[in-house]
Amino acid sequence: MICENAIDAQAFQNYVYKKAGTLYASKDCTNYVSEWEVSSLRLWLNETFYNTAFSSEEKELIGAAYLENKSAEGERFGADTVDKLFALSYGDVLNSAYGFNSSAEDNDEARKVQGTDYAACQGLYVDKQNIAWWWLRTPGDIDRADLVSNFGWASHGSGVYGTGMGVVPAFKFEPNAFDIAVNFDLDGGAWSKGYTAPTSYKSDETPTLPTADKLSKAGYLFDGWVQTAFDGKTVSYKAQWTKSLHPHCICGDGKDSGDHTAHADLDWIPWTSTDSLPDKAGNTIL
Repeated sequence: MICENAIDAQAFQNYVYKKAGTLYASKDCTNYVSEWEVSSLRLWLNETFYNTAFSSEEKELIGAAYLENKSAEGERFGADTVDKLFALSYGDVLNSAYGFNSSAEDNDEARKVQGTDYAACQGLYVDKQNIAWWWLRTPGDIDRADLVSNFGWASHGSGVYGTGMGVVPAFKFEPNAFDIAVNFDLDGGAWSKGYTAPTSYKSDETPTLPTADKLSKAGYLFDGWVQTAFDGKTVSYKAQWTKSLHPHCICGDGKDSGDHTAHADLDWIPWTSTDSLPDKAGNTIL
């Protein structure tokens, strides 16, 4: 679904850093200003606007949409994303299945949008018929983002810091959920006997991560998961461990290994304080 008007006027990127003649979106100069993933417009749509414009009931009807964010020529300027709200892509506005003309140069009436009074107050660029210029999320190159002109043309790029371009939000209404693959790095640990870790979850669900009883590492206490990567289709987590101060085990066979590594096939309980050592009937503290 797409808004029928340009409801605001915003810059594509509010923060621009220049290094050796190239424009970046951050001080560390790792992302180009044309990347949708790090754009100010994406942040505004999915936080400020999303939380202001929609009720909790309405939010339940907006699905997470997987978006490809390459340039019209297929070049990669940034990563793909999963968003609730987004600007259309260059390919979207040439898609006849969406009701648009497949030619970028044609004066397509379907691509023409009116500006709202609020957007006009925000400095929206419009012509005498109140037809607006509006942003697409597709990078034109490393320092420009594509747009739709007041003539209904799909154009390859404008400077990302222009504040007169219109914002035309889009979202997917109850889209079919897709699978997101899950990778786990146990960092030297192992899954508990008989436990099988999940390999995927649905995009409209919150993943349930394995708890401390599902994995172990000799001499360490499990301290949660840290997300290390996410590309929209695959998410990776790494186990965090805290070294036990007393990496011994409570065993029932009388063996004294000094630690539990020799008893990997037995139940063991690490402890972190000598003030109150574990006392379990039928077991020997080594």
